[in-house]
Amino acid sequence: MKNTRPPKAATPSDAEIETMLSKTSAKLFSRPTEDSGFLQRMLVVRKITAALPKKKGSVWLASVHEGGLGAPGFKAIKMALNVGRNGSADWRVDDGQQKLSARHFCITLRGKNVVLTDLDSTNGTRVNENPEKIKQPCLLHHGDFIHAGGCSFMIAIQED
Repeated sequence: MKNTRPPKAATPSDAEIETMLSKTSAKLFSRPTEDSGFLQRMLVVRKITAALPKKKGSVWLASVHEGGLGAPGFKAIKMALNVGRNGSADWRVDDGQQKLSARHFCITLRGKNVVLTDLDSTNGTRVNENPEKIKQPCLLHHGDFIHAGGCSFMIAIQED
């Protein structure tokens, strides 16, 4: 039997995505935040993913700042990664606003699942454009944004 699958669509370049966003009507951006947030996040995900080392089967947490990779950069997640603003965290992130807790959140690899857990932080942890703070562990997917204190992060999952 002949393979009848359609050809794989080409991934648009950054310039093509920016052109699409510039041609998008203002009406779309007046919709609930999940619509506009997704389109804006699309370009950031592409930029950060391109900046990460290429290693199949790896999971990365990247710091996001003003639409790109921010300081202190990124960390590979081997089994678990605790993020916070003091030395007891696996990844210490300077937060000038002091909104990030000493140990704010943890990302754990459970088989092929990537799980985010808030570590009883003072200001909570949010995912993507959801205004609600997470109350229990939640699954993360490639391109998900984590907002904790005054910082934003992106999860990058490089498939096997």
